[in-house]
Amino acid sequence: MKHKIEFGLAAAGLLGTFIGASGLDAEGQAGNLAFLITAISLGIMGLGLLLEKKNKKSMRP
Repeated sequence: MKHKIEFGLAAAGLLGTFIGASGLDAEGQAGNLAFLITAISLGIMGLGLLLEKKNKKSMRP
């Protein structure tokens, strides 16, 4: 079950990063919002990858 949660976090973060990055060329508040979405999504994706790496280390015999 943990693998599905980790994969879901990484996939959602990647999708959010793509959506946020598509608006980075905007000016004003829209550009700031796109940057914020991108930054938060990268954090979520990184969290999913770190949890997956930690879980793989703990499962080794």
